[in-house]
Amino acid sequence: MSEDFYLEQTKEMILSVASRCRKCNYCYGVCPLYQSTRGFQVQGPSGILQAMAYAIKWDLIDGKNGNDLREIMYSCTTCNSCTLRCKASCTGIPVLDAIEKGRALLIEEMIGPVTEQKKVLESLALKGNSYDMPSQKRLDWLKDLQEERGIRVRLLPDGQPVDVLLYVGCTAAYNEDVKDIARAMIAILRASGMDYGVLKEEKCCGSPARRIGEEGLFEEMSDYMAERVNAVKPRRIVTLSPHCYNTFVNEYPELSAGVKIQHYTQFLEDLIGEGRLEIPEKLGQTVTYHDPCYLSKKNSVTREPREVLKCLLEEDHFVEMAHNGSDSLCCGGGGGRIFWDPEETNRLSETRIREAMAVGADMLVTVCPWCRIELEDAVKTLDVEDKVQVMDMAVLISEAMGADAF
Repeated sequence: MSEDFYLEQTKEMILSVASRCRKCNYCYGVCPLYQSTRGFQVQGPSGILQAMAYAIKWDLIDGKNGNDLREIMYSCTTCNSCTLRCKASCTGIPVLDAIEKGRALLIEEMIGPVTEQKKVLESLALKGNSYDMPSQKRLDWLKDLQEERGIRVRLLPDGQPVDVLLYVGCTAAYNEDVKDIARAMIAILRASGMDYGVLKEEKCCGSPARRIGEEGLFEEMSDYMAERVNAVKPRRIVTLSPHCYNTFVNEYPELSAGVKIQHYTQFLEDLIGEGRLEIPEKLGQTVTYHDPCYLSKKNSVTREPREVLKCLLEEDHFVEMAHNGSDSLCCGGGGGRIFWDPEETNRLSETRIREAMAVGADMLVTVCPWCRIELEDAVKTLDVEDKVQVMDMAVLISEAMGADAF
C-alpha cells in the first residue's frame, strides 16, 4: 500500500465517521477527561472528532495549526466511554477508532505525537520497550527469585510444550514500583502447580505504539511477538496488563488458533474454581475495586476480578465506587498519557482516589500496572497515604498465601 493511498484511506475513514455524528454530545457526559476539565482543556469526544474532520476538510493539517490539533488529539485517554455511549444512545459510530486514526494521520504528516511520546516510540523501536531501558535488563525482575529463593523459572521456548505462557509486559518488567506484580504471579503459579514459563526474548506487545498512532511500528512489534508466541505453542497466554490483554485478544490475528488468552484475573478465577488455589487468610479492611478501562470498557471483563476479590475478603467488606464496571472512571494513564500528563490540577487519578474515600474504602484494588502507578501517585499528591492504600490484586493474593506462596 502506497503512503498516499494510506493517507487518503485514513482521511476518508475519519470523515465518514464524523459525517454520521449527530453532534448530540451524549458522549460528553461520559468522557472522563471532559468532566475532569469541565471543558476548558478539551472539547469532548465528538468535539475532538470534528476538530480532526474539519482540519482535513479545510486542509489545515500543517505546521501552523499542528500544535493546537496535536494537543486536542492526544488529550484523549482512549477509555472507550464515548463509543459505548454512542452505541447505547445514538448512531453507534466508532468514535475512538476515528480519534486513533486521527493520531496516525498526524504522525504520517510529521505533526504528532507530543514530545514525551516521541521518546517512547524511539525506545520501542530501538530497545523493544517504552521505558528507554536496555533490552537485556528485561528479565532482571527474576533475579530476586533466582538469587534469594533459588527459584528457576522456565525461559521459553525451550523445546518443550507449556500450559501457561506468562506475558509480563514492559511495566512490570522494568518499573521497580510494580515488579512485585510479576513476582506475585510467579508465586501464584507455583502454588497452583501449573506448568508455566516466560519468554526469553519478550518485547512490548506494541500497544503504546498503536495508541500513539505509529501503525508501522505496531505491525513490526506485533509480528515479532506473534512469531515468538507461536514458537512456544502455549495452551494459554496470561497477561498482567489489561492493555496487553486487549492487544492479544483484539489486535493479534497472527496468533495460532486455539490459544486461550486471559487477563490474570480471569486465570485466577479459573484456578480458584478448579480448586488449584486456596486463600487461607481473609482481609479485614473495607475494599473497593477500580476497573481498568481496557478490561471493563474495551473487553467487558468486570465480573471475574470482583469474584476473585471477594474470595479475599471477609463478608460485607466489599464496596463499589460511584463509577464502576463499564461506567468506571479512567485513571488518566491510557492512550499514551502515562508518559505525558497534560492536567496540572483536578487529575483523573485524584478524582478516583476521592471516590474511593467517599465510600469508606481503606484499600483500592486494581489489576493494571499503569492504573496502580497513577493511583499511587494520586494518593501521595493528595497526602492521604494514611487513609487509603492502593494495591494490586495478585500481590494481595500472594501476601495472603504467606510463606506458602513460594
